[in-house]
Amino acid sequence: MFLCAVMASLVLSGCDIETSGNGDLDGYWSLRRIDTLATAGTADVSERRIFWSVQHDLLQTDDHTHAHTSCLFRFQHTGNTLMVSSPYYYGRIEGDQPVEDVEALRPFGINAIPETFAIDKLNSSDMVLRSETLTLYFRKY
Repeated sequence: MFLCAVMASLVLSGCDIETSGNGDLDGYWSLRRIDTLATAGTADVSERRIFWSVQHDLLQTDDHTHAHTSCLFRFQHTGNTLMVSSPYYYGRIEGDQPVEDVEALRPFGINAIPETFAIDKLNSSDMVLRSETLTLYFRKY
């Protein structure tokens, strides 16, 4: 038994396992609520079926009602800050095209490029992001 444990340790130590370093940020997030900071307005958006997918250094936004085109972003996650940039329309067949009008990103809670969010809460099930204009509430799947 001891020999098996030693062999397993040696095999695993020889593997170059890549991790993103994103911690709880990595995953599939459902946008549930948006608060507008200027007016203190609150909108329940859970029925819109908007999702953010985060893996390694890419963020993808999806609308499962198909009312808005999916987008890909680069992002930087540093401490309690998340900055999204370089948006592209996701085009599996025709190729990804740059997003030139921020209006296309507003349904996903993104109002500027680049957009910097303060991370007010991030754990294995909930994320709250705050920009200059909005607070976004997510639940992880």
